[in-house]
Amino acid sequence: MSSEEQQVVTEEAPRAEKRSHKEIDENDEVVAAKTKKIEKDDKAENEVEEEEEDGEEEETGDNDESNTVIMTRVLIALLAIVALVSAQATTKPAAAAAPKPAAAAPKPAAAAPKPAAVAAGGVKCVQCASTKKGEENCFDSGDHLSKYTKPCNPLKEGAYKGKSAIGCRKIHQNIGDEKAIVRECAYSGENQDGQRKTGNSGIILFYYQCNETGAEPCNSVSSVSIVGSLLISFIARFLA
Repeated sequence: MSSEEQQVVTEEAPRAEKRSHKEIDENDEVVAAKTKKIEKDDKAENEVEEEEEDGEEEETGDNDESNTVIMTRVLIALLAIVALVSAQATTKPAAAAAPKPAAAAPKPAAAAPKPAAVAAGGVKCVQCASTKKGEENCFDSGDHLSKYTKPCNPLKEGAYKGKSAIGCRKIHQNIGDEKAIVRECAYSGENQDGQRKTGNSGIILFYYQCNETGAEPCNSVSSVSIVGSLLISFIARFLA
C-alpha cells in the first residue's frame, strides 16, 4: 500500500467511526422516542381504563343506592299493610261484639173507650124507624122524638139474651134513592161516629153509637147531624 492510500485510510477511519457513532446515536434517539411514545400511549390507556373503572364504580354505587331506596320503600309499604290489616282485625271483633240495640217495645194498643156509666133507672133511647108506618117523622129531629123515647129492656132472645143495653144507636140507611133512619138501643159494640157499612143491593149504612149520659137520649139527632149524614150519603152514592 502506498503512502497516499495509507493516508486516505487513516483519514477515512475516524470519519467512519464518527458516522457509526452518529448512526448509533440516531438509532438510540429513535428508540427513545418510540419508547417514550409507547410509554405515553400506555399511560393514556391506563388513564382511560382507570376512568372506565371509576365510572363503573360510580354506576355500581348509584345502582346500590337506588336498590337501597327501593328496598326501603317496599319495606315501608309492607309495614303499612301489616299495620292496616292488624287494625282491621282489631276493629271487626269489637264491632261484632257490640250489642245490638234492643227493639223498641211495641206500644200498647189504645184502649177502647169505655162506655159511660148508665144513669140510674136504666138506659133510655129513642126507638123508632122512619120506614114504619106512623113513624115517618123518626127521620127528623125535634121534640116529637120524645114520644119514641123508651127504656131499653134486656133482650129476651138471641146471642145477647138477658143483656142490658149499653147505649143508643142511630142508623142511616141508603137504599137506592130512598133514605131512612132507624133509632134503637145498643147492646154491643163501641161508640161510632158514622161508620160506613155496605150491604147487598146497593144498601149503604152509617152507624152512630153513643152512651147515654143525660136525661135526653143520645140518639136524638140534631138538624146539623142530619144534614151531615145526608151529605155523606150523597158522596157515598156518587163514589159508588
